[in-house]
This record gives sequence, C-alpha cells and structure tokens, in this order.
Amino acid sequence: MYLFAGLFIASPLPDEAGVIILAGPTKLSTKALSVISFILNSLGILVILFL
Repeated sequence: MYLFAGLFIASPLPDEAGVIILAGPTKLSTKALSVISFILNSLGILVILFL
C-alpha cells in the first residue's frame, strides 16, 4: 500500500489520492506526511525533467 501511494504521489497526476491512502490507515504525523509528500513530488519532477 505504501509503494502504491508513493508512486501515486510521485506521478504527475494530482496527489490527493496518494495522500489519502497514506494518511487514512496509518498513524503518520502531519509533519512526516508533508515531508514524505514533498520528497516524492520532488523526485517525480526530477524524473520527468531527465526523461
């Protein structure tokens, strides 16, 4: 489930569904969720730039 949510957040699609998947059943804090989302979005942008 974490891998699917990570791929969904890193994709160029809107990442709200991935955030819901991560925040729903897990006990992540808001700070951890925002850091994970920022890192995955940045990696997704870098992959698009270098392809």
